[in-house]
Amino acid sequence: MLRALGPSASLTLAGVSLRAAVDADRPFLETLYRSVRWDELASSGWTEEARLAFLTSQFDFQQRHYAIALPGAEFYVIEAESRPIGRIYVDRTTSELHLAELSLLPQWRGRGVGGALVAMLQDEVRAGRATCVTLNVERTNPGARRLYERLGFVATPDALPYPGISIEMAWPARPAGPAS
Repeated sequence: MLRALGPSASLTLAGVSLRAAVDADRPFLETLYRSVRWDELASSGWTEEARLAFLTSQFDFQQRHYAIALPGAEFYVIEAESRPIGRIYVDRTTSELHLAELSLLPQWRGRGVGGALVAMLQDEVRAGRATCVTLNVERTNPGARRLYERLGFVATPDALPYPGISIEMAWPARPAGPAS
C-alpha cells in the first residue's frame, strides 16, 4: 500500500491493489517496460531481436537511474486478481510527492486505474501530507498528458532533468514566481 493512504474505494471495487516491488518482479517489469516503449521503435527498421535487446538495455539504464536519482522512492507493483498489471513509483523525500513512474499493461489502460492512483496522491495533498504532486510526462505521450490535465495538473516552466523531452506538471498548480 502507499504509505500515507490505503487503497481508494474505486481501486478496491476494481479489485486493484499495490504491493512493494521485489527482485522477483523484474521479468514482469521488463515486459511492462517493453509494452510501453515498443511502438516507439516501429519505424526503426530494427528486427524484433534488436528491439528486444535495445529495450532490455534501456530498462536496465532506467532502473539504475531510479536507484541513483531517487534513492528514497517507493516502488510498487499494481495488481488485479493477484496478477501484476503495472507499476507506480513515488518519491516522498521532499514536501512534494513526485510521481516518477506510472505504467499499466495495454489491456488495463483507459480503465480508470491510473486516474484512481493519481487521485490517491492528490488526496495526500488535500490531507496536508504534501504540498503538491509533481510528475514529468513525455511529449510523445499525449494520452498521459490528457489524463493529467483532466485531473487538474498544469505544465510548469521547462526544468531539468529533460527539457524538451518531457513536460513537468504539478497539482495543484504552483503560483507563478516573481517576474524577472
